[in-house]
Amino acid sequence: MPRKSLIRSKIHPYHVTARCNNREPFHNSLNVVWKIINQELAEIVEVFGCKIHAFILMPNHFHLLITTPNEDLGEVMQIFIQSITKKLNSNSRRIGRVFGARYHWSLIDHDQYYDCALKYVYRNPVKAKIIDRVEDYPYSTLKNILNQNHSQFPMHPPEGHLDLVPNQDIQKFITWLNKPFIGEQDLVIKNALCKTVFSPKKTGWKNKLEILEQFRSMNVTRSA
Repeated sequence: MPRKSLIRSKIHPYHVTARCNNREPFHNSLNVVWKIINQELAEIVEVFGCKIHAFILMPNHFHLLITTPNEDLGEVMQIFIQSITKKLNSNSRRIGRVFGARYHWSLIDHDQYYDCALKYVYRNPVKAKIIDRVEDYPYSTLKNILNQNHSQFPMHPPEGHLDLVPNQDIQKFITWLNKPFIGEQDLVIKNALCKTVFSPKKTGWKNKLEILEQFRSMNVTRSA
């Protein structure tokens, strides 16, 4: 089946994910993978002007929220994946592919959908039962936001969002992230992120937006 054409955008963010070959764990330690990926994120920020909104490294895959101001996600991800593969193989003295298939992307063209994707990304380690609270996971850009480690690249909110953290209220933001999705909303979001444009099914969706009310009640100011 031919690969679907990339929907190019310089305004809306993408959710991007890639999984290791055969769904196996990385052959390098996660500390090494995290260090290399941070270097490569810094590189695509500098070279392509990308805006990084969130990144989570899991034992055998990653999740990235990114905006590409030059509408060049394809080129960005090709360089990103190739550089990571080369460095990880050099470190582990292996050859061949690190990631088992091409990365998957989903365009996020709505504020509420972005909020859902952001929460889904940062809650991945909790859902996988690796940790109990989002702020305890070491391989996450949430640590950069919390100033618990030095970031190698600047992080930016998407177009129309004034802050990465609403009103700079870290505690409310963390509380919101740590509250589980309601009912089957988690599965709805997961399935929606498999589409080229994030589009959750409409049935029952409006009745499951309560989890977003906490986020919206922070009186986040959006630009027009």
